[in-house]
Amino acid sequence: MQVALKSADIGHPAKPTEFHLLWTNAITDEFERQIETEMELGLTPSMQVERQVGSVAKSQLGFIRFVVEPIVRFMSDYHGVRLWIDQLRVNVQFWENVMQEQLQLAKGSEATPAAPALKTSASASASAPAASASAPAASAPATRA
Repeated sequence: MQVALKSADIGHPAKPTEFHLLWTNAITDEFERQIETEMELGLTPSMQVERQVGSVAKSQLGFIRFVVEPIVRFMSDYHGVRLWIDQLRVNVQFWENVMQEQLQLAKGSEATPAAPALKTSASASASAPAASASAPAASAPATRA
């Protein structure tokens, strides 16, 4: 029961990419608000969340590989369902593509002080599987240089 609850809590990377991105944006926004509140209260921030070039993609890849994948793999094996682990692989590939695109953009813009934001980047969205007609539109998280 505890594993099922944990997988429901952190399992968004095993959802279709469009939904996974909505959750990724929401949790990153929540973390940023928490940091801002802690700083306003004169506290040392309890975490570091920056939307630097490649940082959201890098953190999602680490989160998926080290936290989510073992639980999703267990649940997939237990229930005999490959869909979750297969979708997890799709989302890992998505983040690897986003990270590569962001790093390439950063290299190309070294002469400028800031890399472009990718929240609505068509190139990052194009890396994701095609959205179904009923799925909400989503985009890669924004980056800040």
